[in-house]
Amino acid sequence: MSQGLKPLAESRTNRLANCAKREKILSTVKSHKMQHSSPTTTQSILLELKNVSVSYGGIQAIQNINLTINAGEVVSLIGANGAGKSTTLRAISKIVNLRQGQIIYSGRDISRRQAHEVVKLGIAHSPRRAAGFGAANGVE
Repeated sequence: MSQGLKPLAESRTNRLANCAKREKILSTVKSHKMQHSSPTTTQSILLELKNVSVSYGGIQAIQNINLTINAGEVVSLIGANGAGKSTTLRAISKIVNLRQGQIIYSGRDISRRQAHEVVKLGIAHSPRRAAGFGAANGVE
């Protein structure tokens, strides 16, 4: 198998190891944010994720994500491939349904809303698509 390709089905051991990596990455982001942000008040919270989990079929993509973003903050979600960054954003924009947890935006629980409803609140997801070079050669 090519070095860059992953098998379709992960072994249980690999899934557990990947979950541990996700937990470490997300907890690192949370720790960094806590050290560099001001104290949180309920009036300043823009977006809050509480124990958010998402599964694709039988595979758990993200588990028990907790995140608080205050109004005016700029936040980056950084992690390795497969860490759950895109799934977390898809959950916030309601492109995927939550298995459990709660998403609160501007004081409103949007956990069970549809994507078209959260768009009206100002939340949208525009996935990046890699642009090809078409028929360009190496010189072009």
